[in-house]
Amino acid sequence: MACADQYLSVEQCKEAADALHVLSGILLFEYARHNEASARNLITRNFIARADTMVRGIFELWEIKDYGDCWVLHRCLLDRLFHLHALNDRNQFDSFEDWSFKMQFDAANRVRSDPDLTEQQHALVNNLTVEQKTRYRQLSERTPEWRRPKAEDVAKSMDLMFLYRYGYDFASQHVHPMANDG
Repeated sequence: MACADQYLSVEQCKEAADALHVLSGILLFEYARHNEASARNLITRNFIARADTMVRGIFELWEIKDYGDCWVLHRCLLDRLFHLHALNDRNQFDSFEDWSFKMQFDAANRVRSDPDLTEQQHALVNNLTVEQKTRYRQLSERTPEWRRPKAEDVAKSMDLMFLYRYGYDFASQHVHPMANDG
Protein backbone atom coordinates (compact mmCIF):
# COMPACT_ATOMS: atom_id res chain seq x y z
CA MET A 1 0.00 0.00 0.00
CA ALA A 2 1.37 3.42 -0.95
CA CYS A 3 1.81 6.21 1.54
CA ALA A 4 0.59 9.70 0.81
CA ASP A 5 4.16 11.02 0.87
CA GLN A 6 5.08 8.79 -2.10
CA TYR A 7 2.89 10.80 -4.46
CA LEU A 8 3.69 14.13 -6.05
CA SER A 9 1.79 17.09 -4.66
CA VAL A 10 -0.66 18.95 -6.87
CA GLU A 11 1.86 21.79 -7.03
CA GLN A 12 4.60 19.42 -8.25
CA CYS A 13 2.23 18.02 -10.87
CA LYS A 14 1.41 21.56 -12.01
CA GLU A 15 5.14 22.30 -12.30
CA ALA A 16 5.55 19.18 -14.45
CA ALA A 17 2.58 20.25 -16.59
CA ASP A 18 4.12 23.72 -16.99
CA ALA A 19 7.39 22.11 -18.09
CA LEU A 20 5.46 19.92 -20.53
CA HIS A 21 3.74 23.05 -21.87
CA VAL A 22 7.14 24.66 -22.52
CA LEU A 23 8.44 21.46 -24.15
CA SER A 24 5.31 21.25 -26.30
CA GLY A 25 5.85 24.82 -27.44
CA ILE A 26 9.45 24.04 -28.40
CA LEU A 27 8.41 20.91 -30.30
CA LEU A 28 5.61 22.75 -32.11
CA PHE A 29 8.00 25.57 -33.00
CA GLU A 30 10.43 23.05 -34.46
CA TYR A 31 7.69 21.42 -36.52
CA ALA A 32 6.66 24.86 -37.81
CA ARG A 33 10.27 25.85 -38.50
CA HIS A 34 10.92 22.79 -40.61
CA ASN A 35 7.55 23.17 -42.31
CA GLU A 36 7.41 19.59 -43.60
CA ALA A 37 3.75 19.01 -44.45
CA SER A 38 3.72 15.23 -44.37
CA ALA A 39 0.71 13.53 -42.79
CA ARG A 40 3.05 12.07 -40.15
CA ASN A 41 4.33 15.49 -39.11
CA LEU A 42 0.95 17.21 -39.23
CA ILE A 43 -0.78 14.52 -37.17
CA THR A 44 2.06 14.34 -34.65
CA ARG A 45 2.09 18.13 -34.34
CA ASN A 46 -1.69 18.21 -33.87
CA PHE A 47 -1.56 15.44 -31.25
CA ILE A 48 1.15 17.33 -29.32
CA ALA A 49 -0.87 20.55 -29.39
CA ARG A 50 -4.07 18.80 -28.35
CA ALA A 51 -2.33 16.86 -25.57
CA ASP A 52 -0.84 20.08 -24.20
CA THR A 53 -4.29 21.69 -24.11
CA MET A 54 -5.84 18.65 -22.45
CA VAL A 55 -3.17 18.53 -19.73
CA ARG A 56 -3.79 22.19 -18.94
CA GLY A 57 -7.53 21.46 -19.01
CA ILE A 58 -7.11 18.71 -16.43
CA PHE A 59 -5.65 21.22 -13.99
CA GLU A 60 -8.45 23.69 -14.66
CA LEU A 61 -11.01 20.96 -13.96
CA TRP A 62 -9.07 19.89 -10.86
CA GLU A 63 -9.40 23.42 -9.49
CA ILE A 64 -13.21 23.19 -9.62
CA LYS A 65 -13.11 19.64 -8.23
CA ASP A 66 -14.49 18.09 -11.44
CA TYR A 67 -12.45 14.93 -10.97
CA GLY A 68 -14.63 12.82 -13.28
CA ASP A 69 -13.87 15.04 -16.24
CA CYS A 70 -10.18 15.02 -15.28
CA TRP A 71 -10.40 11.25 -15.83
CA VAL A 72 -12.20 11.80 -19.15
CA LEU A 73 -9.36 14.00 -20.40
CA HIS A 74 -6.81 11.54 -19.03
CA ARG A 75 -8.47 8.79 -21.06
CA CYS A 76 -8.44 11.04 -24.14
CA LEU A 77 -4.70 11.58 -23.64
CA LEU A 78 -4.11 7.83 -23.46
CA ASP A 79 -6.30 7.31 -26.52
CA ARG A 80 -4.11 9.72 -28.49
CA LEU A 81 -0.96 8.03 -27.19
CA PHE A 82 -2.24 4.61 -28.28
CA HIS A 83 -3.39 5.99 -31.65
CA LEU A 84 -0.05 7.70 -32.29
CA HIS A 85 1.87 4.56 -31.39
CA ALA A 86 -0.31 2.40 -33.67
CA LEU A 87 -0.10 4.92 -36.53
CA ASN A 88 3.67 4.98 -36.27
CA ASP A 89 4.02 1.23 -35.78
CA ARG A 90 1.89 0.48 -38.85
CA ASN A 91 2.92 3.57 -40.85
CA GLN A 92 -0.74 4.51 -41.36
CA PHE A 93 -0.59 8.29 -41.09
CA ASP A 94 -1.78 8.89 -44.65
CA SER A 95 -4.70 6.47 -44.43
CA PHE A 96 -5.68 7.86 -41.01
CA GLU A 97 -5.63 11.38 -42.44
CA ASP A 98 -7.82 10.30 -45.39
CA TRP A 99 -10.19 8.44 -43.08
CA SER A 100 -10.43 11.43 -40.71
CA PHE A 101 -11.16 13.83 -43.56
CA LYS A 102 -13.93 11.59 -44.91
CA MET A 103 -15.52 10.99 -41.49
CA GLN A 104 -15.50 14.73 -40.70
CA PHE A 105 -16.87 15.58 -44.14
CA ASP A 106 -19.67 13.01 -43.72
CA ALA A 107 -20.58 14.43 -40.29
CA ALA A 108 -20.64 17.99 -41.66
CA ASN A 109 -22.79 16.82 -44.58
CA ARG A 110 -25.34 15.39 -42.16
CA VAL A 111 -25.54 18.82 -40.51
CA ARG A 112 -25.74 20.59 -43.87
CA SER A 113 -28.54 18.26 -45.00
CA ASP A 114 -30.67 18.59 -41.88
CA PRO A 115 -33.69 20.79 -42.65
CA ASP A 116 -34.10 21.55 -38.93
CA LEU A 117 -30.73 23.30 -38.91
CA THR A 118 -31.13 25.49 -41.99
CA GLU A 119 -30.80 28.70 -39.98
CA GLN A 120 -27.72 27.53 -38.04
CA GLN A 121 -25.84 25.66 -40.77
CA HIS A 122 -23.43 28.45 -41.59
CA ALA A 123 -22.32 28.74 -37.97
CA LEU A 124 -22.03 24.96 -37.53
CA VAL A 125 -20.06 23.93 -40.60
CA ASN A 126 -17.60 25.71 -42.81
CA ASN A 127 -18.23 26.35 -46.46
CA LEU A 128 -16.46 23.79 -48.57
CA THR A 129 -13.73 24.61 -51.03
CA VAL A 130 -13.57 23.10 -54.49
CA GLU A 131 -10.48 21.16 -53.38
CA GLN A 132 -12.31 19.66 -50.39
CA LYS A 133 -15.25 18.59 -52.54
CA THR A 134 -12.91 17.02 -55.09
CA ARG A 135 -10.95 15.22 -52.40
CA TYR A 136 -14.16 13.90 -50.85
CA ARG A 137 -15.36 12.54 -54.20
CA GLN A 138 -12.02 10.78 -54.70
CA LEU A 139 -12.07 9.31 -51.19
CA SER A 140 -15.66 8.17 -51.64
CA GLU A 141 -14.63 6.15 -54.68
CA ARG A 142 -12.02 4.29 -52.63
CA THR A 143 -13.19 4.42 -49.03
CA PRO A 144 -10.19 4.64 -46.69
CA GLU A 145 -9.65 1.27 -45.04
CA TRP A 146 -8.15 2.55 -41.80
CA ARG A 147 -9.63 1.15 -38.57
CA ARG A 148 -9.23 2.51 -35.06
CA PRO A 149 -6.78 0.43 -33.05
CA LYS A 150 -8.01 -1.27 -29.90
CA ALA A 151 -6.46 0.55 -26.96
CA GLU A 152 -5.86 -2.69 -25.08
CA ASP A 153 -4.00 -4.24 -28.01
CA VAL A 154 -1.79 -1.18 -28.45
CA ALA A 155 -1.03 -1.01 -24.74
CA LYS A 156 0.00 -4.69 -24.87
CA SER A 157 2.26 -4.06 -27.85
CA MET A 158 3.86 -1.17 -25.96
CA ASP A 159 4.26 -3.35 -22.88
CA LEU A 160 2.31 -0.69 -20.97
CA MET A 161 -0.80 -2.58 -19.90
CA PHE A 162 -0.89 -0.62 -16.64
CA LEU A 163 -1.76 2.48 -18.70
CA TYR A 164 -4.68 0.61 -20.19
CA ARG A 165 -5.91 -1.00 -16.94
CA TYR A 166 -5.43 1.87 -14.53
CA GLY A 167 -5.87 4.77 -16.93
CA TYR A 168 -7.85 4.12 -20.07
CA ASP A 169 -10.11 1.33 -18.80
CA PHE A 170 -10.56 2.82 -15.33
CA ALA A 171 -11.36 6.26 -16.78
CA SER A 172 -14.00 4.75 -19.07
CA GLN A 173 -16.39 4.76 -16.12
CA HIS A 174 -16.27 8.57 -16.38
CA VAL A 175 -16.65 8.64 -20.16
CA HIS A 176 -19.66 6.35 -20.39
CA PRO A 177 -22.76 7.09 -18.30
CA MET A 178 -23.01 5.27 -14.98
CA ALA A 179 -26.01 4.96 -12.69
CA ASN A 180 -24.37 7.04 -9.95
CA ASP A 181 -23.17 9.95 -12.14
CA GLY A 182 -23.49 13.39 -10.60
